[in-house]
Amino acid sequence: MREWVEANIGLTLGIGLGMGGEGERSSDGFFRFGHMGHVNGQMIMGLLGGVETGLTALNIEHGTGALEAAAGSDRQRIDLILLRLLALWEVQR
Repeated sequence: MREWVEANIGLTLGIGLGMGGEGERSSDGFFRFGHMGHVNGQMIMGLLGGVETGLTALNIEHGTGALEAAAGSDRQRIDLILLRLLALWEVQR
């Protein structure tokens, strides 16, 4: 999975630290999300999309809806910000 997404999408996933000893089958069965420095919403959505694409391309059984759930949480946050701005505008009128 890690090799596929790096070669095909340019996304580098971290290794699953402490998930299995060297040579153990479980040592290569995990990956982690990480970043070096600044990260924003678009980067997170790209990460989730890249992981889902890799899982699908490699026929790895997985759940669905990560992107939709992330987009929904962003939408809720945006709605809350807009409501707060509207309330501030009403107070200042």
